[in-house]
Amino acid sequence: MHLEHIRFDSVFDVQARAGLFSFRSRGHPHYGVVLPGRVVPREGATYAVVMVEAGNLHGVLGWRDLGSGRVALHESVPGVMANLLMEALYYTMPLLALGLWLGGAWGALAAMLLGAGVLAYRGWHALRRIRAVRRALAPA
Repeated sequence: MHLEHIRFDSVFDVQARAGLFSFRSRGHPHYGVVLPGRVVPREGATYAVVMVEAGNLHGVLGWRDLGSGRVALHESVPGVMANLLMEALYYTMPLLALGLWLGGAWGALAAMLLGAGVLAYRGWHALRRIRAVRRALAPA
């Protein structure tokens, strides 16, 4: 995870509905950027941006407008929980049926425990990442 302050010297090629824009910062252009919340920053604004890796504006995890204090994250807790529920329905049910078919009741129990463990780990990891992004974007 990498935190960087970006000043939007000029913003151009704006497609407001999609939240897609290009901008120039410190003399270097950046094309085809979409920030969480599909917000197009105004010219002259400075954002604190958390990225997966340095300089990768296609992997933005969250941002904070340093002028207004507005914050947007790529993931939210309700969104993570909804995704986990969909994954449980989509992946765990076939795994449960396979465990039941191959190993009877004990196979089904093992499949349920495996599926629950994987989903719990994925949820814990996502919530930890959300907390880390919020902490990185908190005002100093």
